[in-house]
Amino acid sequence: TQDLDCDVCIVGGGVTGVSAALHLAECGLRVVLLEAREIGWASSGRNGGMMTAYADIDPAVLDKALGREHANRYWQLADRAQENLHDVIGRYSIDCELKSGALTAANTQAHFERLAAHLPDFTARHPLRGAELLDRAQMRDCLGTDIYAGGVLMPRLPSLHPLKLTRGLAGAAQAAGASLFEHSQVTGYQEDAQGVRVDCSNGRQVRAKHLLLASNAYLGVLVPQLSRRFVALYSSMVATAPLPDDLARSVLKRDLAVLETQQEMRYYRLSGDNRLLFGGGGVMSGRDAKVVKALLSKMLRELFPQLRDVPVEHVWGGWFGMTLFGDTPDIGRLSSKVHYAQAI
Repeated sequence: TQDLDCDVCIVGGGVTGVSAALHLAECGLRVVLLEAREIGWASSGRNGGMMTAYADIDPAVLDKALGREHANRYWQLADRAQENLHDVIGRYSIDCELKSGALTAANTQAHFERLAAHLPDFTARHPLRGAELLDRAQMRDCLGTDIYAGGVLMPRLPSLHPLKLTRGLAGAAQAAGASLFEHSQVTGYQEDAQGVRVDCSNGRQVRAKHLLLASNAYLGVLVPQLSRRFVALYSSMVATAPLPDDLARSVLKRDLAVLETQQEMRYYRLSGDNRLLFGGGGVMSGRDAKVVKALLSKMLRELFPQLRDVPVEHVWGGWFGMTLFGDTPDIGRLSSKVHYAQAI
């Protein structure tokens, strides 16, 4: 509701924006974050809450795309991100239902053979601490289904409640001195010799030395050249009613977050209140809640027939950004004053 001056203005109140606000404020910089809706409203509050450690378990993919030196830096950054997440959650006592343990599930024998062939080189380059190749029988010891040919168990990879994480980071950023403003849509910006002028829809302005664009798939028409650098996809999830402990353990004998290798990439895990959260890329373009609920419910019950009588109580979805190499983020700058981070 007033014009402001700061060192860094951030556009976007998702986990990228609020994390940047926190770290910048901790360094003593004056930070203003502008969010068009509410903190965590978009994909940072709606995603599956699972961290993956890699773009592709075959290191040759990124070696070819980036060169071996830059690919190695990427793997190092991915490893640091895992450790940083645990550190930040602990340091700020963020209650976000943090769990450890993820499982990449191979849908076919060919997928499993590919995992087995590339895992040794991958773990040598990227330290997935304790990563273990599982055969079909060992997968049955983890899951209440026998459809998988094998998989890779990664015991340290975290899963959590994404909205609680994002809001927890936002609270920590405010405590560190950052100013966060919701319902403050940015309509444009202009650079000049002094820095960047950021314009809001209500006519107010923020003057900043630097600007960080962190709106991901919700960037819209603000910066068209950035929106062309990724594909915006729509993904959906459902949640069952809370499961009794014995039924929950019949589905996930070990409390792990599971991501399949097939193209549709079904993914699922137990929430803090024992609901089965279930998503699938096969409905990326479907945004009608009734259709999505029916389709994902059918997929869920085909995978776990023991849940046939359990109601599916919630359905939701949203846009996310994906670059040419899948899980790799797009981070850079448009000028010496304008920075961006997207498809994260």
